Amino acid sequence: SGGRKLPKWFVGNITTRGAVRSDFGTYWNQITPENEGKWASVEGTRDQYNWAPLDRIYQYARMAGIPVKAHTFVWGAQAPTWATNNSLSATEMAAEIEEWIRDYCARYPDTAMIDVVNEAVQGHQPAAYAQRAFGLNWIQKSFELARKYCPNSILILNDYNTFQFQHNQFIQLAKPLAQGGYLDAVGMQSHDVTNYSAANLKRDLDNIYSQLNVPIYISEYDIGLTNDQQQLQNIQNHMPVFWAHPAVKGITIWGYVEGSTWITGSGLMSANGQARP
Repeated sequence: SGGRKLPKWFVGNITTRGAVRSDFGTYWNQITPENEGKWASVEGTRDQYNWAPLDRIYQYARMAGIPVKAHTFVWGAQAPTWATNNSLSATEMAAEIEEWIRDYCARYPDTAMIDVVNEAVQGHQPAAYAQRAFGLNWIQKSFELARKYCPNSILILNDYNTFQFQHNQFIQLAKPLAQGGYLDAVGMQSHDVTNYSAANLKRDLDNIYSQLNVPIYISEYDIGLTNDQQQLQNIQNHMPVFWAHPAVKGITIWGYVEGSTWITGSGLMSANGQARP
């Protein structure tokens, strides 16, 4: 979709405590902001934007010639308090969501990929404020806005537990969006695959692809095991499956520095660069 030039296949990562480490380019050829691109980080106070942390990421990515994935436009978590406390009318809320998407896209038109809607499966963290603003088709509406303002970006529905647990619920949610042409790809966070077999992983990828017929991004992969050999075994089991699958277009690992990752034990090296196996 769009004119965005992506590497044929990438292995990317996220920022480390809000910074792009000097060793980033040694290992990774795609970048996602861990928290800097979430709505609460950018517009914690209504109509006051803090773009500086994102500016640094995009500046780095442009110099390095690697794609940026925006994370995330519409999510029930890490949204500004003023958006989630029901202080605005539905009409005002709809206008604010559109403004946020419009202004992001205007500032970063070279965004390669976007997690437009994050964790919308029932029981996850769907955006109640967006549902209040747009009604039951709030997900579709969010994608329509992203398409309008970021026409060259790959638009992604991102969610977690889509391998082991809410696999079918995710497919049910994504299918009408995929069939309607609203989304360009799905993102499978993959926080739920620790100790999951290669065979199960392949089966699930095959099923997602056969049902949705859109590309798949492994969007937040991590293996939270402090035992080096167990972590190594997991990664050795999973990576070839991702690598070989025709639908998988790239993988983003969710942090790589010990002590600075969201899930304990998921780091791949110490802060001073000592690699785990």
